[in-house]
Amino acid sequence: MFRHLGILLFSGLLLTGLTGCLTPRPAVDLSPIERDLAALRQAQQQLAERVDGQETKLANLEERLQAQEERTLASAPEEATKMVTSAGEMTSFPATITPSPADKEEPDSAAELYRQSFSHYAAGRFARGVDGFQNFLRHYPEHEYAGHAEYWLGECFYSQKRYEEAVAAFKRAVENHPKGSKAPDALLKMSEALKQLGNTQHADAALQALSSRYPDSRAAHSLNRN
Repeated sequence: MFRHLGILLFSGLLLTGLTGCLTPRPAVDLSPIERDLAALRQAQQQLAERVDGQETKLANLEERLQAQEERTLASAPEEATKMVTSAGEMTSFPATITPSPADKEEPDSAAELYRQSFSHYAAGRFARGVDGFQNFLRHYPEHEYAGHAEYWLGECFYSQKRYEEAVAAFKRAVENHPKGSKAPDALLKMSEALKQLGNTQHADAALQALSSRYPDSRAAHSLNRN
């Protein structure tokens, strides 16, 4: 009888212990973690929107700059020194080399230095254009205008019949800024400079690179018209 009582007591204690082990633990509050994750997702979304906005602004600026250059180069000689500022205002630059006190001062921004250098090129002041674009590239090598500056530097050299230096500038415009809007034009003008140097083989290679890399560009389409 005592034996049976001992067995029953031992069984009761064992069941009590197991029941205690199976008691559910309090649930972990995950709400702070969920709030942090939600805040992180929101921050990532805002960052992505800001990046998209900056890319859109850069694309619009590139289009405006391209249109500005084309309008200037297509204008009559007496109008060649008129430039459109970032505010949409027309600004005239002197066609003769008569430096004003303001012209002697260092431009206070990359955009101003670029516009000043391009105005020298447009007005036929190629030596001053060379100095301006080289100064721009020296101070702002990573600027969004750098590819354009390399191209117009090459145009200044070409206009001075400094063809080897023109080829080098056009080459930098292509190699350092392959996605820039001036890269196709640089290959086209590089070919012309190489022809002036009598290097027809490399001139043809530049045109082949233009057709293969930028088949939809206006520079490539100009080859078909010719």
